Amino acid sequence: MVKEETNKEELSLRIIFRLINLNRKFTLIVTGVVIILTLLLSFIVPYEYEATATVLPPEETGGNAGLSSFLQSLSGGLSVPGLSQGNKLELLADITKSREVAKYISKKLNLKSSSLFKGADEETILKAIDNILDVRVNRNGLIVVNSVVGTPYFSSSKSRVDAAKLSAEIANAAVEGLDFINRRKNVSKARKKRLFIERMLVDNKLKLDSVDNALESFQKKNKVLAIDEQTKAILENAVNVGTELSKSEVELNLLMQDYEINSPKVKAYKKKVEGLQEQYNRTQRGGLVPNDNISIPLTNVPTLVKEYTNLIREQKIMAQVILYLETQKYQEAIQEESDIATVETLDRAEPPHDRLSPDRKFMLIMGLIFGLLGAVAFLLGKDFYKGNLYIKRQEKQETEI
Repeated sequence: MVKEETNKEELSLRIIFRLINLNRKFTLIVTGVVIILTLLLSFIVPYEYEATATVLPPEETGGNAGLSSFLQSLSGGLSVPGLSQGNKLELLADITKSREVAKYISKKLNLKSSSLFKGADEETILKAIDNILDVRVNRNGLIVVNSVVGTPYFSSSKSRVDAAKLSAEIANAAVEGLDFINRRKNVSKARKKRLFIERMLVDNKLKLDSVDNALESFQKKNKVLAIDEQTKAILENAVNVGTELSKSEVELNLLMQDYEINSPKVKAYKKKVEGLQEQYNRTQRGGLVPNDNISIPLTNVPTLVKEYTNLIREQKIMAQVILYLETQKYQEAIQEESDIATVETLDRAEPPHDRLSPDRKFMLIMGLIFGLLGAVAFLLGKDFYKGNLYIKRQEKQETEI
């Protein structure tokens, strides 16, 4: 026996619109109730306010690279790898989100006494600041600091004003905290570099004193004052004495052609030649007179020039190094005592006039949609339960008698 069910209607858009039309009052009531509840909820949920501050990227400067460049030049030009500009910006962003900056914000704004953090301990406040702050680097290299502060449930107008004001204060305090941490780091680095330079100065001054003593001992021992001028004067004396000796020897030979060897005139010239020969020998050994303290033996000149040149060169190098270190020491001392901002704020955060959330218009639209959907779902469920609707057309059912 075959039985065909004909008392049910297939579900379709037409049926849905017909259900809504037949139950207009119910649909309007349900939708209205949902919209009213949503409106009430929009006044109950916490209000959130967002403030934004932007920081300019730090400029690439070479003011602190003096010592590095000097050491690099001494090491043959080896380069020391450093952070790229992008990595520096990311590092600054991470510092802004750090726990130290959060402590700075909490202390500066005295958040423990704030109505929004009343009764919270330090750890809770630091975690809240971490959730409040959002720091990112945009494509242009600007560091963007966003601060989102919410009110409690059932917030009053005063708490909303306080939350809007606090969002701007936290964003600005985060930028100040970044500058504070950065300056403290720079001062610490400058102090360490200054102390290191002072130690180097002490060592190099000791080395310079040692070189000065060695040079003084060398000059006394070898009768060296200005070896170039001394050598030139000794050579001139040797040439003059040698020339006079040669003339006298020629004249003596001529006299010996005309006079006897034992004649007074020949003897006198012999004595003259012997005196000139002795003078010439002394110029070679150093000094025209026995108590000459500035003449240098010509045979020792090459060795003395080499040693003297090495000592003078080392003395000049040490003096230049000390002069450079003195300059760097004062530069680092100035950096240590300076109070110049290390980051430059492009836009300070201002208390927002409009809330970030809740978006009441969006909530009402969603309430309207969910109210309609809820009413339709209820009507469809009721008709399905009564058996007035079905989703797919039912096939004929055969039953065996």
